[in-house]
Amino acid sequence: MDRKMLRIGVDARPLAGPATGISRYVSELLKRLVQASSNEVCWYLYSDAPIDFDCGKAFIVIRHFSSDRSGRFSNFFRYQYHFPRWIRKDSIDVFWGTRHHLPLLFPSSVRGVLTIHDLVWRQLPASMTRLGLLQESMCFPPSVNKADSLICVSENTANDLLSLKPDTAPPHVIYPGVSSNFFSEQSPVDDQRYFLCTATLEPRKNLLRLLEAFASTRRRGCDWRLVIVGMEGWGDTHYSQAISRLNMESFVDFMGFVDDAELCRLYAGASAFVFPSLYEGFGLPILEAMAAGVPVITSNAGSMPEVVGSAGCLINPYDVSDIADTMLKVARDESLQRKLKSAGLMRAKQFSWDHSAAALQRLLLAGE
Repeated sequence: MDRKMLRIGVDARPLAGPATGISRYVSELLKRLVQASSNEVCWYLYSDAPIDFDCGKAFIVIRHFSSDRSGRFSNFFRYQYHFPRWIRKDSIDVFWGTRHHLPLLFPSSVRGVLTIHDLVWRQLPASMTRLGLLQESMCFPPSVNKADSLICVSENTANDLLSLKPDTAPPHVIYPGVSSNFFSEQSPVDDQRYFLCTATLEPRKNLLRLLEAFASTRRRGCDWRLVIVGMEGWGDTHYSQAISRLNMESFVDFMGFVDDAELCRLYAGASAFVFPSLYEGFGLPILEAMAAGVPVITSNAGSMPEVVGSAGCLINPYDVSDIADTMLKVARDESLQRKLKSAGLMRAKQFSWDHSAAALQRLLLAGE
């Protein structure tokens, strides 16, 4: 690289939004990228709302175009206007699109690196809002075409992409990692045994079938509770009505959003983790549960078998009986619990944010 400062732009909008798998992905990687960069790199973080990001580096510029998240529709058009303008104004050399998209007017003179987390809009369109589906169908294909380098977070996502666009150059598969605090020994919340599920409350996460399956385990003699952690998503999912209909009010706890410290304690106290999502591009909660030493039950769909490997129990997410039978099997078999816990810990150690950041750094600097 010559002595000219390298200018790297980043779509930092996930850092301003609610805590999700994508926001954790961007936060964990970006802090490592910035910390590892030389004094000849300047980072430009672009967002639709204020963000708080400080890694002790002097060469960070943060730009945002509104003081609040005033509306997804209006912010979409603001993004399309402001991001290309900032990219030109700041003379960006390489831009990292952190969540599926590059601006429609992305300058052809700038090298684009694009992360693709999933293809929900193609694989499970009914699970999206109409606005989200419209935005993905309008922006995803041209973003893939404009990008110089494509990153997928799993082989399954890469295969989904190549099925959609078979002429696309093979993407780079860079797995996410798992934060070290999930490996730490924590004091359990209490002595009550419970199934844990962490998921945004939306249709794709398949929580209604999970509630049905859990009720079946209770009717068949299992005395474990069900704890669900996650913020409100979208859709008329009628969880309260389902719980009431199943007479499970006394045995199901919706915790809402919790911070990482509380989340680690909930993982530590869980007897098993159940993640029956209909589709995932990766599935970070699976990795977090394995790192915490919790036996994992997850879907045989999307990337979830790839993430869990042979270290968990797979279920058909559309089959309530299969979900219930597997939950009951794990609850009744302490030997299986120990086996899954040990295998899960070994599996989780194969994923590292440091390795992921190093691989991404090589792509960002590839043109230098």
